[in-house]
Amino acid sequence: MTVEHIAVENLALESVREGGRFERGSGRTSSAGVRSARVFGAVACVALAAGLFGCRTTSSPEHSTASDDEMRDERVVDSNRESGLSEARDAGPPTVWREVVGSSVEGRPIEVVVIEGEPDAETVWILATIHGDEWAGTPLLAAYVDAVTAAPNLTGGHRVVLTPVANPDGYAAHRRTNVRGVDLNRNFPADNFVDRRGHGEAPLSEPESRALKAVFDRFQPHRVVSLHQPLRCIDYDGPAEAIARGMAEVCALPVRKLGGRDGSLGSWVGIKNGVPIVTVEFARGDERFSADQLYAMYGEMLHRAVVPRIE
Repeated sequence: MTVEHIAVENLALESVREGGRFERGSGRTSSAGVRSARVFGAVACVALAAGLFGCRTTSSPEHSTASDDEMRDERVVDSNRESGLSEARDAGPPTVWREVVGSSVEGRPIEVVVIEGEPDAETVWILATIHGDEWAGTPLLAAYVDAVTAAPNLTGGHRVVLTPVANPDGYAAHRRTNVRGVDLNRNFPADNFVDRRGHGEAPLSEPESRALKAVFDRFQPHRVVSLHQPLRCIDYDGPAEAIARGMAEVCALPVRKLGGRDGSLGSWVGIKNGVPIVTVEFARGDERFSADQLYAMYGEMLHRAVVPRIE
C-alpha cells in the first residue's frame, strides 16, 4: 500500500470550483474550474489518472458543474452561515494523509483520505460515488476537506475517513456498476445478499467492494455516511435515526426510510454489524453544481454527521 502524509500548506492541487469540471476517463479538471485544492479535490484525478494528482487542464462537456449564471436554485443557500461554522478556526491545522487501499477491476486506485482526530476519538467514514453515475458527493467532499483544513474544530476532534471515489471504473465510464456489470452496493456480505445477475456471483466478488470492506474493518468507524443520488432524501440503517434526523434539520433533504436493499452497504454495516449508517440521496442534477455550491447546500449536513447533536 502507498501511504502519503500531507502537509496542509502543500494542499494546493487542481480541483473543481465554480465552472470547473471533471472529465470522465481522465480525472482532469478544466481551466475554467482550477482552484486551490483542497486535499483531494483532485482525488478523483488520482483515481482516474495515471500518476498521483496528475491533473491537467482540459475542456469537456462531461462531469460539468453549473456556473452561477447557468444555474440558480433556491436550494443553493449557505447552510453554514447560521451555524457559526465559519468562525470555528481556533485549532491548528489537522494531520491529513492519504493511502491507496485497493484497486478497481481496471486497476484504478481506490484511496482514503484521513483527517486525524484526538486520541481515542470516534471515527466517521464518509464515502462517495459507489455508483459511478451518482458522483455529486465527490466534489462535495473536496470542499469539505477544504473547510476542515481551514477550520479544524469542525471535526469536533473526531477522525474522519473519506473515500471520494468508491467506484473509479464506473465513474470513468459514467455507469452505475463496475466494469463487470456488478452493482457494488449489492455485493456486500449482508444477510439479505441475493445471488442474482448484477449483484456478483458471491458477496465481495468484486475488488472494489473488498477494498471498501477492508476500510470498514481497519478503521472500525462509529458511524458511516454513504453519498448517493437521485432520490432526494436521507435514509438510514441500524441505530442511525437520530443522526439522520439531525442531518435533515440543516439541509433540504427529508428523512425517508427506504429499507435495507439486498446486499447493500447499509444492510451489511447497519443491520448485520449494528453500526449506524446514513445514506444521503442528493437530487438528480446536483452534480451540475460546483463544489462550493454543493458545500453551501450540504456542508452543515456533513458536519452534523461527524459531530451529531443528539438530545
